[in-house]
Amino acid sequence: PRACMLNDVTRNCQKEFSDWAKTQYQCISFPYDQDVDGSNLIFDWFFDIETNEVVRWESKVIPYKPAQMSNTVLMVNNIVVDTADTTRLTYYANKLVDHGNPIMFVGTSGTGKTSVCRGFLKKLNEDKYCFAAINLNSFTDATQLRKIIQQYIDKRSGRTYGPPNGKKLVYYIDDLNMPYVDAYGTQSPIALIRQEMDYHLIYDCDESDPNRKKKKVTELRGRSSETAKAHRG
Repeated sequence: PRACMLNDVTRNCQKEFSDWAKTQYQCISFPYDQDVDGSNLIFDWFFDIETNEVVRWESKVIPYKPAQMSNTVLMVNNIVVDTADTTRLTYYANKLVDHGNPIMFVGTSGTGKTSVCRGFLKKLNEDKYCFAAINLNSFTDATQLRKIIQQYIDKRSGRTYGPPNGKKLVYYIDDLNMPYVDAYGTQSPIALIRQEMDYHLIYDCDESDPNRKKKKVTELRGRSSETAKAHRG
């Protein structure tokens, strides 16, 4: 709900939508009508099912606890301090993954897309989920991506494939914008991802038997991050 209304130098779309919503639904008094310090947009509040109240996202932020000193060197780039934004994104990611919906984080370099994704993957229930990280580059094509995807799934029955041990598999695909744009304006790895999302199957070109080329994949969940920048033409 927040990512589709980004801000730039000339326009604050989030504030415009928030002001419109407050004016549109005056019949209901929400906490975001009150004066508070900092941002007071409708995006800063959510309905807490446990308390049956509308509260700020800051109330759900887990305080940072420094790691215990040990012989292991802790790199600065591995330290992640949760904020209201990361808490919000992680909450929505959990809900979407639980319902089998794909997720895509879009933003410029350095906005924390990869950090949020990796933090989310580390907190997955290991008894229920497993994950695989895939990094795309300008040389990645659909054939290479298909082979990488097939490395993490096993045959279940017939032409049905899925993750091992009855778990659900989450694919984390980084740098979704990197694959080369062909003469037709398409990127074959993204076309393959779209095919799996729409039809839950992939075609194995290495199979000699035409009846076995089509492979149905089940229990997959998708997450990706894309750097917002111009594609090469």
